[in-house]
Amino acid sequence: MSRSFFLIGIFLIVVAGGLLFLQQNDNPEGNQSDQTTNLALSEPKITQVAMLADCTVQLTINGNMKTLPTAFDPAIAKCEKYTVSSLSPSGNYVAFEDLSSSGIDAVVSLYELSNDRVYTLDDFGTESVLDMVFLPSNRLLVLYSQGISGKQSLRLYDVPSLEPLLVDVPPEGDLSTETLNPFVFERDLDDAKGIAKAIRLTDTSVVLVDEFDDITNPLFEISLSEL
Repeated sequence: MSRSFFLIGIFLIVVAGGLLFLQQNDNPEGNQSDQTTNLALSEPKITQVAMLADCTVQLTINGNMKTLPTAFDPAIAKCEKYTVSSLSPSGNYVAFEDLSSSGIDAVVSLYELSNDRVYTLDDFGTESVLDMVFLPSNRLLVLYSQGISGKQSLRLYDVPSLEPLLVDVPPEGDLSTETLNPFVFERDLDDAKGIAKAIRLTDTSVVLVDEFDDITNPLFEISLSEL
């Protein structure tokens, strides 16, 4: 009797091992897929950006908070209402409005996650930065004007093409004009139907809108394929 139980036990172990082997062969890439998924989930990514009342930029990176300072004075500037920022679709860049170290010139700063650094992307001098948005291509589009209601222009930055050069920028240094120029494109808005206040994106185009924010009646429109 004991010998019979012993043989049955051996048989059951062999059957269980065979079933496990077949399951693994049915999905040979299953474990690899799970590992790839876990790796993707662990890669750093910016998921949210917000301008706070104290004029700092708050980033959410994989659920953790990171704060970037600006040169705005929170006693004067209402940053949470009037200061603009944008998060790239890739989650690797954040662009935000700032002031130069002198506190006079308007600048656009770029935070790049891979290098964990803030760069002064461009200095607009006395021009007013009105809005900015990352396109689906991760290029950055900035709307600015001479004062609040003067001549307006769009400036496009090819950030992905510029990124490999960022590692060569000295610590605490800025991008030189020579480095930046090949990746910047300009368009005046002399043919716009009015004074634009903001940039909006549709599935196919960039739309500039006035204070009524009506994308069905744009002041200016340009196809995303042109950018």
